[in-house]
Order: sequence, then structure tokens, then C-alpha cells
Amino acid sequence: MCCTPADRILSHPPAAGAPRRAPAHSARLDRAWGDGWIAAGDAAAAFDPLSSQGILTALTTGLAAAQALDAHLRGDPATLTRYGQQVDAAYLHNHRIAYRQETRWAGHPFWARRHPVGRLTDRPNKQPLQGVPA
Repeated sequence: MCCTPADRILSHPPAAGAPRRAPAHSARLDRAWGDGWIAAGDAAAAFDPLSSQGILTALTTGLAAAQALDAHLRGDPATLTRYGQQVDAAYLHNHRIAYRQETRWAGHPFWARRHPVGRLTDRPNKQPLQGVPA
């Protein structure tokens, strides 16, 4: 009996029962680099899928991580710290922007938790990663 992967999937419908859910929240590492490693993409900062920022974050942090690692290997001892600060600043900046754009359901609990009135203020001393749209 030979069939395609799609045929195998379709021949086994999901079991009946309650829908399942999984967390898909935003998160970032406390530290984007360490001894012998550097994080980029979702490993450094992952955004809620509703924000549609995954590919852009992966490309931007991948390039920035490579540049920071190159500079570090060439003797710049502060470049990894700067990279970590850039990841942190970009995460906070883009997190605020993504959730502020949705205003239709601000009174519902999901969105009320993501519209922290007065809690997150702009941090002028932190700059987003170059190339990350504001």
C-alpha cells in the first residue's frame, strides 16, 4: 500500500475531544550571549505570532549576532554586551508597537493585559536594532 504523506494524515482524522491550546506568548532571554554561545532569532526574542515578526526578527538578529561575534573575535570586548542591549531594546520597542496597534478589543482580558497603560514607557536611552521597523 503506497500513499502520500497527505493521504496518511487525512486518513487519520484528529481524535474527538476538547480543543487543545498551547502558549504562544512573547519572550526573550535574560541574556542574549554567554561563554561560547550567542542567541539569534526566536532563541533570543520570540514575539506573539499575532505580531507576525518572526522572520524579520530572525534575519535582523542573525545579522546583528554575526556582526557582534565578528567584532568580538577581532578584539572588541564590549560588542557582545552591546548586542544583548540591542536585542533587549528591540524586543521591548517592538512588543509595545505590536500590541498598541490593536485597539478594537482593548476591554477584553487578553488585550487589556497587553495594553499596560502607564507601565511601559519609552526608553530613549535604548535603541532598536538597526533595520527593525518602528
